[in-house]
Amino acid sequence: NSSVIDMIPVAIPIIPKARWKDVERPMEFSNLEDPVGTGTFKFSRSTPQTVTFDAFDKHPDAPEYISGIVFHLVQDQTMGFLGLVRGDYDYIAWDLDPVLATQILQTPSRYPDMNVAITEGINVTSVMFNHRREPMNDLNFRKAIQYAVNYPEIIERVYQGYASEASLGMIPSTAEYVYDGSLGAPVLDVDLARHYLEQSDYDGRKLRILVSSTKEQMEVAEYLKLYLGRIGIEIEVDVLGHEAVTSRLQSADFDMAITGYTIGAQPSMLFYHMHTSRGEIEDGRVAGYNYGGISIPEIDAVLNRIWMSFEETALKKAFVDLQRMIAEFVPAVPICVPNRVQAYSTKRFTNWQISDVDGVFTSETLRVLQPK
Repeated sequence: NSSVIDMIPVAIPIIPKARWKDVERPMEFSNLEDPVGTGTFKFSRSTPQTVTFDAFDKHPDAPEYISGIVFHLVQDQTMGFLGLVRGDYDYIAWDLDPVLATQILQTPSRYPDMNVAITEGINVTSVMFNHRREPMNDLNFRKAIQYAVNYPEIIERVYQGYASEASLGMIPSTAEYVYDGSLGAPVLDVDLARHYLEQSDYDGRKLRILVSSTKEQMEVAEYLKLYLGRIGIEIEVDVLGHEAVTSRLQSADFDMAITGYTIGAQPSMLFYHMHTSRGEIEDGRVAGYNYGGISIPEIDAVLNRIWMSFEETALKKAFVDLQRMIAEFVPAVPICVPNRVQAYSTKRFTNWQISDVDGVFTSETLRVLQPK
């Protein structure tokens, strides 16, 4: 999966001054030739198709039985799955297609050594609005879309039931220390959707929704097109590859988009996704991850409290307030929280550890994984 490359720099963020002091533009210095980290594996080498990490045996949680990890970058998820079945790979670093997961679970004899771990999701599939454009900057319009969606139908038909309801406050239940379950989930109410649409600035023009070329996102987009058409909003779906979608988001060139907010493990990431300062455009590109240009003073104020809170009670209170602000101002529409549906093989290794929060590919798995 090419998106693995996006995660690698996040895993090695430490760059000593000696490495960058003579670099002309240090803020753009990736240090991929000789990266520094603090984990149980260290970067070894890379090719256009692979990235290799060696076990760091001096780490207190160093792997006991494996010598390293090789990440294979594949553009096609079907080929990745077939490679897992053949034994070319031991784990695939994306959520398995729900249909495939059901097949494996219902007919295990057809998939020897294949295993599926289903855990609570941390990624909130949502409709992102470009608040820089009309009518997406209109709260009534955003509420119209929120009430137009048949959420249970998407969960059952797109995700085959491998998803849970999203919260109106966006933060999923996996962030249990700050999650506010009292807000409930978004609900379908077509009459209310039409009411809010009538109160909005929507002028009837066709709007475009940007989606990545994954099966789930394309299907979600088609259902949204159907639902919004029922209340009088005409939608055209733009399907692009991962890199092209990222480029369009970074340049703020979209009306709406299907996206995932990965906040179940780190809800504080909402600061980067929703604070005004993270949506400013510099040199034609969004400076942070607030691609939608959300700029709501009430949400900014609570995010500032979260950013500056160091006392546990105050931090929890700020997160509760944030969820209520999100429910009130609808900066994005949370659709559902897909389960993590992870496939792994026991053909070559045993002793995989499954965490309710982190899934299969965890530091504990890597520490105790044993070759057969």
